[in-house]
Formats: sequence, structure tokens, C-alpha cells
Amino acid sequence: MSNTASSQRCRGMVCILCAVVDLIWSQTIWSTTVLPSHDSEEDIEQNLDVTESPIPMSAETETDWEHSDDEDEGEKKIDMPSTNIRGDFERVFNGPSDFRGSFYFHKTYIDFPNPTLRLGSLGTIGLPLSSREAKHVIAQCIQAPFGKGERTLVDKTVRDTWEMDASQVHFDNPAWATFMNRVTQDVCSRLGLAAQQSCTVRCEPYKLLLYETGSHFLPHQDTEKAKGMFATIVVVLPSPFQGGEAHLSHCTLSTIIDSSSRSLSEVSVMAWYTDVVHEIKPITGGYRLAIAFNLIQTANSRPELPQTNEYLSQLRHVLLSWKQADAANVPAKLIYLLQHKYSLASLRGDCLKGADAYKIGLLQSLAKELEFDVGLANVECHVVGAGVDDFGGRGCDSDEDSDDVEMGEVFEQNMSIHNLVTLDGRLLQDDVECEENDSEFCPPGLRDVVERGDPDERESEGYQGNGAGSLELWYRRTVLIIWPHRNNPDMEYRDDADGALTNMEIFNKESRLLARFLLRGLARDQFGPDIAQGLCDTACRWKSVSLWLKTVSVCENTKILDILSARRIVDAIEAFGFQKRLQDALGKILAEALSNKPRIKLLDSIMSRAGRDRVDNKWLARQRYRVMKTLKKPKLGEEELLVKLSVEGGSVPFLQSTILPQVVSMADPAFFVSFSTRLVLEQALLQSEEYIAATRSLVRDLLKLAIERTGFFVKTSDTVVHPTSDLAYLFIEACVKCSHSDLAELVIDKLVAFTADGARVQTFDVLLPLIPRLTASNRPIPGLVKLCHDTVEQYLKQPRTRPTNTELSAILDAVVGTKDATLLPKIVDHISTDVESCHSLIEHLRSRKESITFDKDTDGGGLSIASLCTQSVQNVVRKTQCGLSVPFAVIQLCISTDNSLLLGELFPRLLSPTVANKRYVDQVLLPLLPRVQAELAARNISPASEPFRALFKQVFELYASKVLGPKVADHSSLVRDVQKLNCPCVNCAAVVKFFLQTQQQQQLKLARIGATQRKHVERNLAQFCGYRIANWSTIGHGNSQGIEINKSNLLCSSIASSTHQTKLKQALDVVSEDERVLRQIFAEDYGKFLRSIGRSAELETGPPPKKRRMDDSADVIDLCSP
Repeated sequence: MSNTASSQRCRGMVCILCAVVDLIWSQTIWSTTVLPSHDSEEDIEQNLDVTESPIPMSAETETDWEHSDDEDEGEKKIDMPSTNIRGDFERVFNGPSDFRGSFYFHKTYIDFPNPTLRLGSLGTIGLPLSSREAKHVIAQCIQAPFGKGERTLVDKTVRDTWEMDASQVHFDNPAWATFMNRVTQDVCSRLGLAAQQSCTVRCEPYKLLLYETGSHFLPHQDTEKAKGMFATIVVVLPSPFQGGEAHLSHCTLSTIIDSSSRSLSEVSVMAWYTDVVHEIKPITGGYRLAIAFNLIQTANSRPELPQTNEYLSQLRHVLLSWKQADAANVPAKLIYLLQHKYSLASLRGDCLKGADAYKIGLLQSLAKELEFDVGLANVECHVVGAGVDDFGGRGCDSDEDSDDVEMGEVFEQNMSIHNLVTLDGRLLQDDVECEENDSEFCPPGLRDVVERGDPDERESEGYQGNGAGSLELWYRRTVLIIWPHRNNPDMEYRDDADGALTNMEIFNKESRLLARFLLRGLARDQFGPDIAQGLCDTACRWKSVSLWLKTVSVCENTKILDILSARRIVDAIEAFGFQKRLQDALGKILAEALSNKPRIKLLDSIMSRAGRDRVDNKWLARQRYRVMKTLKKPKLGEEELLVKLSVEGGSVPFLQSTILPQVVSMADPAFFVSFSTRLVLEQALLQSEEYIAATRSLVRDLLKLAIERTGFFVKTSDTVVHPTSDLAYLFIEACVKCSHSDLAELVIDKLVAFTADGARVQTFDVLLPLIPRLTASNRPIPGLVKLCHDTVEQYLKQPRTRPTNTELSAILDAVVGTKDATLLPKIVDHISTDVESCHSLIEHLRSRKESITFDKDTDGGGLSIASLCTQSVQNVVRKTQCGLSVPFAVIQLCISTDNSLLLGELFPRLLSPTVANKRYVDQVLLPLLPRVQAELAARNISPASEPFRALFKQVFELYASKVLGPKVADHSSLVRDVQKLNCPCVNCAAVVKFFLQTQQQQQLKLARIGATQRKHVERNLAQFCGYRIANWSTIGHGNSQGIEINKSNLLCSSIASSTHQTKLKQALDVVSEDERVLRQIFAEDYGKFLRSIGRSAELETGPPPKKRRMDDSADVIDLCSP
């Protein structure tokens, strides 16, 4: 932005502010302490004209954008218009059913053969025709004449083209004849000839015609050039040209054929009956090369066009009645059922058959003339019901054809219309809206008509045991849809408003239709704000203030500023000028907007962005004062704006008289607080001691009023499940910042007023999150000690639950805030419910050792962080139950927090005879020892220290007595002979593996090995195993024989004993590989223990290790320390 522009905007702001202040102060004598009188304010409003009445839209706007009568300007109103558009259209359109064709044919072929064209002495010419060869062809042609009565004339003003007689034109490619036979059949079908008539039609070459730039042929009819000739075919060969449109008409029908767009690479074929009037418009560039053919009927009856004047006159009357009627009183569209069904691939005008092709051919030209649009679509009816078979639902053969199942009771019926396309095949809509009220259907009851006859598709569940099951039927037909062109946007852009907006770049008749369509959608809330924005941008581009105003009028008044933004409104001022209609509309927008900030922002934007020559400063001053006097409910974030308005209006007196009364009457208490905080920071309000005192008093009153009106335990919004601490913190912080700290006690009094049903929510959702925020403040807060104490007391009354880390931190902050350490033992007892809570509590306690102070006078000198930690761990130990699982986490807790001695209470319960059975000792206690030893080793604690020595000793002794039991034969000696079995067969290998490797497996089955192999295995078993370690028996019979081998009880016992011995040795080695440590663990019972496990004590080789002294100086690793 340039300095000049910036200076101009600043001067504009100053001018308007001065205008506001001058107008206010010219009518009122402000007192620094006394409010202005009521009369003086009325005088101001009268002078500023702030009581403007709502401004209705002008008649011009209504005419331009609500009605479409301007489309019919110049069109004569018809006499006795139709009052039953649907019925009359159906009656008339059903009329011409005898003829099944059209008066013309046109089709472009891309799959054509090269005719290999040879012209007289010129020889073969290439295609596409080049300019050089065109000149050679012209040199061999003559100027084409035309017939006038009995004479043949040459007049270039009537016909200017070159021709060559067919006798000089040769097609050397045999495929060309096949192609022309195909073209002839296409033409005959389109012109309505029956199959038997087409068989007797001959196509004869007549002339080669070459049009150059300027060539043309005025309207004329073809003469009968041969007996039986009834139509002309013109084949336009590839040759680039522009212009040369063919204009055809018959009775009141007409059409235009343009074959130039693809003339370079395609063949375009046209045909028409001889009595059709046709004209070739001038060629504007290039050369048009065509071959004219006569279409001759060799049979006696020559085809001819029917006279359709009366039919077309009636159809015209219906369409004009529809077009000129009020849109609210006539159908938006008509849906006409065609005779034939067409697939999606053939859903286009040139694929229509018979009467469908003829009727739509007649309608197409008339519809275009009268500004109607025509399309094709497919209709589908879906019927769901209960199937009834030939046996009346009593069941039938499961192979019965589902086509034999008939529809019984109908459960559901629906009809849909989809794939609406133009006659050229261009898709307009995937789905077409249709109400089954017959107002648009031809015939009425369209669904019932479509569902007559056989369905196109059926799906049956088949026989279900007591009937034919459910049955679904689908019926499909094709419909013609016609609608006035004024409704075209609804048909083409119903689901694509953005597409409609994109096609409105240029102001024309089509764009006006699109604008009305979008306006209707906005009025019905069908489109979003982006469409309103786009329409306003379009209005500025078109310089159409009426469209801009109409767009604004259909939007919800209270949301216009949110939709358009100040920038778009300024764009409108720059586009249209600051005219009265725009001023009135903006005044209404400002009056009805719901927020203050967008209102002021708009006025500021108008003042800063619009040129001074475009804006009325007095209007701006009036609107600004009006906004000040008619504030909307203030919202958080508007505090600075209201302070700014107060300063503009005259500082503290204006704040007292105008701004503050509105704030108090409308705003939420939270805004009072935020506004108060902003007031004390505004230096412009603190210009004198009197203003400072007045502002301080206002702020105090606002804060007190806010506290009185506020409930701190209500949800702050619909998305918040419970109340939060935010509101309470905002109030207390504001009281402190505004130098009214004593008011914070009023807030705290309301916070600690607990209710029976809401105490838990109050404590956990509001107070606990609030206290850390307050204790972190550097400012003293009156009543904070009371808040902390009451919160702790209330917390202790709540049911015990595992606290979150945040809750635990908050409750300890609250205890610190009470300055009463005697509450800590209660908190410890309340929280220490499990290992995780205990760990967290100890961590938080140790982190606060500097902030927690203990008073010997109040706590007896027995409290410390260490004692509290021990108390917490002891609570967990005492609550721990010992059962099938070992509370290893509790053991870890005691070790990691230097409270190992507390395990002296846990281990006896762990080793209680009531639980210490063989399985418990083997699977629970023994695996526990390596884990405990790992914890001890990590902290350099000897396993021989108490209470761990007792644990290790008792577990080992229990294992020896309950698990090992009496000594049995050695396993390795029992299976020694099995190792000698070295037979290489698969079955013997399985036996060896069974005895030597799979110790836990007690049985082996070798099934279906046959008698020979069974005997072989038995011999080896007897030789190398014997019945001392196994027994076996035959299973199966004959060739399916096998053998079942079971280990003996002796062997199984030996295996189990060996396994237990291994486990015990591993456990002993983990505890200590030093025998001296084991002696310390077992003391005088060491020898007895060794004998119980079958081992002898070795002589000591040195003195026993020194006992580790456990005192406070021990180097113990604390897992809870940070």
C-alpha cells in the first residue's frame, strides 16, 4: 500500500470519527461523572436518523430476478390457452401414429471406405480434397444450373456452385458400393419406409458438386429427376471447409445441418424428401465436395411425407399455452412414455424407431422454435413381494424354473427415472425427480402402465420349504421428457450449482436463467454460502445492482455478513457506487447482523477501502452511532472492540451511559470478567483521577455482578460432558489482575459450596484442576488456603479410585496449599490401593520434599517423606492377597522403595501351608526365586539378608520335600540300552526318539504299519527296551495293524525326578553359585538340605563371606527416583 493511499485512509477515519464525536457532543454536554439525559440521547438519534425503517426490495429487483416474463416479450399471447397442459399434450402427441419417419436424415460416418474417386479425364483424386486438386476438379466442371418452371437457368445469385455429371464420376473401390447400400438402408429407415419398401429402393449417383468460397444455393425444392424418385441423398466427402449449412423446412418444421466441423476426416450424409425446401448457405472458406444421389422407389407406391399442418398447429398451441402460463400453475416438465425400449447405449435421437422417431422428429424442431428442451430417459419400476408358485404356495420341485413363480402379496413398489440425456446423447442428470401424482406423467398412472406385461428381470429366492419365497421384478421402459427452456437449469444443474455458476461468465439470456435458478435454490436453503458469494461476485462483474440486492435478500439476514464478508460488500460499493438502494440494504444488514465485530469491521472496511468520493461520511457516522446504540449480545473476543467504541463515544461517560447498560443486559457473566480485565488496561480511560476511580468502581461492580450470576459447576457448552475449571480460573484471575483480590473469596465461597449429588463432579472436574493453576500464580489469592483445605476434605469423602497422575499431582498441590501436613497420612491411606498408585504417590511425595513442611508441634515430629512412603507401601502389602499367582509387583515395590523389611509380612502368607501344595511349589514358588534374585542383584543386596534368606530357604526346602520326593532309579541308566537300537527304518527311529528325546510324552502309536513292521518293532523293543521301561500292544487288524507303546511308571518317575533335579539345580545356581552363600541361607540346615536332594556337602575352602551391613549408608538404587 502506498503512503498516499495510507494517508487518505487515515484522513478518512479521522473525518468519520470526528463526525461521530461532533454529532454526539453538539447535542449533549457530557459530564465526567453524570450520565447524559434521556432527552439529549433522543435528540441525537433524531439528528442522526438512526431509526431507519426496513427497506423492501425495489420493484425493479422483483421484476428482474423473480419473474421470467421478459423471455416472452414480443411474443403474441394466444387465444383460449390450454388449461390442461398434461392432458392436451398427451392427446395431441398421441395423434400422428400412421407415419413412422422424419422429413430428413443426417448422420456422420467415421468408419467409411475411401471411394477411390476417379473423375473423367482428370483421373483419381485424393481425399481429403486439397486446394490444388480442387482447382483441377473445377477446371473439369461446369457452372451448375437450376430449374425454373420449364426452363433451366444459370444465375450465380441464385445458385453458385460447380457440377460434374455422374457419367464422369467413378468409384473404383468395391467397398464403396457396400457402404452406400448401408447408407441407403439408414436413410430409408429414418425417412419412415417400411421394410418391404426399403427392399425396392435404388440409389443412383446424380451429380458431383463442388462448392468454393462464396458458393451457395437459395431455398428450393428438388424436382423429380427420374421415375419413382422420392428423396435426395447428399454425401459430403472429406474436404476442409467452413460455412455451407443446410437449412431444411417442411410445413412448420425446420432444422439446420452443419457438416463443416468434422469435414476434414469424416463423411457427412444428408437426405430429405423431394418436397422439402432446402437451402445451402454460402461457403466461408475451403472447398465442399459432395456427391448427390437420387433415391428411387422401383415399386408402384412412392413414399411421401404426410401433411402435418393441423397436428403441428395443435401441438404449437399446447406448447405456447405452457410457455405463457404462470410457472406455478403448470408442470415443470412432462414425461411421455415411448413405444419402444432403448438401452443406455442407444439412448439418443438417431437411434429412435418407428413412431418414436417420427413424433420426436416433429417435436424437436417445434420445441427449438418455441424454446423448449427435449430429452430421453429410462424409467425403472421395482416390485418386491411374496412369490406364489403353481402349487399355491404348497411347495414344488426345487429345480422348478423361477419364471413359473408369480407375484403374490406386494411388499414394496417404487419407480425411478434415470440417465436423462439430450437427443444428442449428452448426459444431463443421473436421476430425475418424479412424484407419482400423475401431474407430469403421460399417460397418468405411469407406473401401472410400465408394470403391465412381462418383467425385464426377475429374481426369486426359490422354494423355501413352505412356499416360493420372496420375488423381485424389474420393469424398464424409455420416456421422452420435455420442459420449457426457462426450467433448463433445474434439469441440467439440479445437482451441480457450481457448474451453473461457472457458466455465468457472460451476461446473456442463459446466464439470467442460471441466476434465477441459483436464487431459487438459495431461498430454499438448497445451496451453501459459496453460491451466494459467487452470485454477488457475478453481479459485480455484470454491474447488476439488482442481482446483488436480490441475492442478499434471499439469504438469511442475520448471516449475510458471515456469508459475504466486508470485502465483498466493499467490492459492491466500488462496482455500483454508493447509491441509495445499496445504502438502504447495508443499513438493514447492519441492523440485523448478530455479532458486533462484523458490523464494525464492515464500517471500517467501507471507510478504509472505498474511495472517499464513493462514500457518504454522514451515512457512516449515523450507522456507527446506530451500532453503538444497538449492540448485539457481546461475545468473548469483542472486549477490545467495545472498549474502542467507548473511547470513540466519549470515554468513561459514554461507557457508563451507552455501552455498559447493554453489556449488563445481554452479555454472559464470563464476558463481564473478560471485559473488566480489558477496561483496566485501556489507558485512554485513565486520563484523570476521576476517570480512574470511575473505571475502578465500574470494574468492581461488573465483577461482583458476574460472580453473583455465575454457576461454576454447569457445562460450558454442548460438547463438554462435565464442567471445567476454566470459568472459575478466569474469574479468580480477573479479580486479582483488576486489583480486586478480595472478590476472589466470593468466587471461592461459591466453589466450596458442595452439593450432595454434585460433590464428585465439583471436586474432580473443577476444583482439583483449578488448584494447580492457582498455586502456580505469583500473586497472593485470598481464600486459597480455604479452597485447598475444603477440596482435600471433600476428596477424602469420595469413594476410593485409582487416581490419574494429574489428579494425584493436584491433590498433593492442594495439601501443600493447606499448609497442614497432617492431612498427608489420610491422603496416603486413601490413595495407596495398589502398586501403581503407590509408585506414583511416592514419586510425587519425593518430588515435593522441598515444598512440604512438617510442624513438630502439630504432627508430633513423626512425619517425614520417608515415613509417608513406608506407610504407602505398607498399605499395599497388607492389602495383598496370596493365591495361585505371586504378587511379584509388590515384592518389586518393597525392594525399589527401600522397604524390603515389609516383605516380612508378605512372605509368610506366600508360604502358607494352605496354599503350598506340590503344584504351587513347582510352578509358582520356585520360578519366583530367579526373579527375586535378579531384583536383589540389581541393587547389590545379598540373598542371605532378611527377609529374603527365609524366602529362599523355605522355598528350596518345600521343593525338596513336596516335589523331588524319595530318590528313584536314574533315567539315563534305564534307557542306556535303547541307544544301541540302530535300525535305520522309520518306525524304529520313532521309537528311539520316543525314549531318548521326548521325555514328557508317555505314549507312542505307530498306526497302520502292517503286521510285518509291527513284529519287527516288537522284536527290537524286547531286545533293547524290555518291559522294565515300557509295555506295548497290537492295535488294528490285518494290513491295518499297528503298535501302541507306553512308558512304564518307573521310567516316567525317573524322567520326572531328573527334570525336577535339573530345575532345582538351575534355581540354586541363579541364587548363588557360591556354596558359602548357600550355607548362609540354610545355616545349620545346609547339610540336611543337601542330603534331602541326594547331594553331600563339600568341605569349606575358606572363611565365610562377611555379612553385609544394612544401614542408611547402603548404596541402594531407588527405582522411583527420577
